[in-house]
Amino acid sequence: MFSTPDSKDYLEVGNWIFDNSDTEQTINNPVLYPFILKLMLKFSGVYGVWFLQFIFWLLSVNLLFSAIKRLTNKLFAYFGAVIFSLNFSFIALTLHALTDVTVTFVLCWLIYYLTVNYLEIRKWTVFCNVILFFSVLSIIKPVFFPLLIVLLIIVFPVFYLKEFLNSQRKYLLIVALVPVIFQLSLMYAKHNIITISAKGNTTFKTYFFAQSYAEVNNINIDAAVDSSKNLSQDYIYGFMLDNKKIIIGNFISNILSQNITGPATFLAYPPGHENMFLFQLMKIENNLFLALHFLFLIPCIIFIFYLRKSSSYKLALYIYLILMFYYLVLITGIAFWQGDRYTISFQPLWILIYLSEVYIFYSVKFNSGGNLVE
Repeated sequence: MFSTPDSKDYLEVGNWIFDNSDTEQTINNPVLYPFILKLMLKFSGVYGVWFLQFIFWLLSVNLLFSAIKRLTNKLFAYFGAVIFSLNFSFIALTLHALTDVTVTFVLCWLIYYLTVNYLEIRKWTVFCNVILFFSVLSIIKPVFFPLLIVLLIIVFPVFYLKEFLNSQRKYLLIVALVPVIFQLSLMYAKHNIITISAKGNTTFKTYFFAQSYAEVNNINIDAAVDSSKNLSQDYIYGFMLDNKKIIIGNFISNILSQNITGPATFLAYPPGHENMFLFQLMKIENNLFLALHFLFLIPCIIFIFYLRKSSSYKLALYIYLILMFYYLVLITGIAFWQGDRYTISFQPLWILIYLSEVYIFYSVKFNSGGNLVE
């Protein structure tokens, strides 16, 4: 359960919450998952943590099934749920004290909520609930915080400002933002900075930048990590501009070979708990998944074009899901050595999107005017 460095960090933060023990890990790790982790440990030990995460896994599969069923049919839903259930890396992660299972559960819940309410997507209450989902996701895994910012500074004024001004429940937006407000307040009080987490900057410098810095200077990655900690932001940006080809190459390589087709790390870790059969099976699965991503790259564009003719609500829904999917894919490019861990959370998105494309392309009939009619 606590064999990884990240899991130890979450435990440190949990100990700080419950026992007031000293730690600086609060600057990197938001408090929600450590709180849940430590709470379960206090009442039921590591088996309780595993059981909770197993329930999250089970609910994730069922929420995805229900979401696909609403947009396609029961056969497609079973097919999607089976694909998701056969991600053995996801199952293995239920045995580790890491955020990925919890994040995937909340994301599946969000996907289900959107599929249930997409016809009312312009309603103020629906928007506030979506903001709440992203607030919770942001304080579990800060990578979702930029998506929350985009919703607030772009989507809100463009699509929801009128509804906000006419609503008698303007306070719902503040309520939805309470998790993020709490985390920002905590970071300011404890570390005198206003941010959800400093981990993104640390990851960028000690992973992505250090990777290219080591390659350019012909040094090992450990030496590059040590050097990167003392370099200014101006130097880092200048270095990246001067070495764009290496930077872009590493970014693409990290996404494709380190993450999407990366090894199923948690089926072979820690030593003594390896399952090499499932490890090799996931290697085959991950390569098939990459082939699917390339296969559906152009159909996604055609899919959006067809939806434009049929349903503005479905168009909004799928643009939402597709943009979120590609954002989560691209953001993995700054990290490596994590195997397929970071790809699990966005798997429900592409399963739903790809199956919906297949369903619509083969089930939609064309009327004489060339418009799509379900």
